[in-house]
Amino acid sequence: MDRLIAVIVAGLAYGAVLSVASVGFTIQFGVTNYFNFAFGEVMTVATMIAVTLNASSVFHWNIWLASIIGVAGTGAVALLLNQFIFVPFRSKYKNIWSMLLVTFSVALIMDNVFLLIWGSNYHQFQSSAGSIIRLGGATISVSDFVYLAIAVVCLLLVQVLLTRTKAGRSMRAMSDNATLASISGIQTGKVTAMTWLVSGLLAGVGGVLLGLQTHTFNTSVGLSYEYYIFIAVILGGVGSPLGAVLGGLVVGVLSQVISLAIPSGLNSVVVFGVMIVVLFVRPMGLMGVPGRLNRIDL
Repeated sequence: MDRLIAVIVAGLAYGAVLSVASVGFTIQFGVTNYFNFAFGEVMTVATMIAVTLNASSVFHWNIWLASIIGVAGTGAVALLLNQFIFVPFRSKYKNIWSMLLVTFSVALIMDNVFLLIWGSNYHQFQSSAGSIIRLGGATISVSDFVYLAIAVVCLLLVQVLLTRTKAGRSMRAMSDNATLASISGIQTGKVTAMTWLVSGLLAGVGGVLLGLQTHTFNTSVGLSYEYYIFIAVILGGVGSPLGAVLGGLVVGVLSQVISLAIPSGLNSVVVFGVMIVVLFVRPMGLMGVPGRLNRIDL
């Protein structure tokens, strides 16, 4: 029982971090109306910048300062990708399948750029050994509570952005009907850029925290978690930030709890199976609304 409590807490921390990245993914889809299969690579940018500044032979920055720079760098990369790749292609190719191919191509290019810069070696953040606390007989890492707190703060900030700011309302209006939003005076180009920035920052936070949770990783760190992010988004309901949060928590806790009973290599199989069952019962996901696939619903 004590071990189960510790695993559930770890699962909540892992799930909360997945939720941050999943919200970034679903918001981007809601506004652009296409899946970004380079999202995992965008996450990797933050992780690798942060670990380079923190643990390379040249830099030994504080882990949190390095992480902030990594997240900011990811936001900048997301803006550049939008401005110089996705905007030109989107104006030329209206077909969603063409844009999916573009995202695949960008992912492949970024993967190879990562290999040129960082190689295939594994990396690890330089941080002090994490403290532990005891709840009853359960031993829990303080780091799990730190990751959980950071994720919750990020998700609350996103909620405020989408519901309390003009930019957030414009993003929701554009996801509902981009043509009508443009006619009503909303500058859709700026809204799209803002969406990419927010999505990139959330991807960066998720990438850094997942790197910290993984401990040892290489340049495929973002890609390795992209699978779970897709499942979380689809499970929660595509276009629903709240659904992405719920999906991330379900995936995080489930993947940790089932590791008590089955080999860790089968985790993804079980998680995928649960997604199939949920979609069979609720085709639009846990929080999805029929007929509102790409709309940002709160």
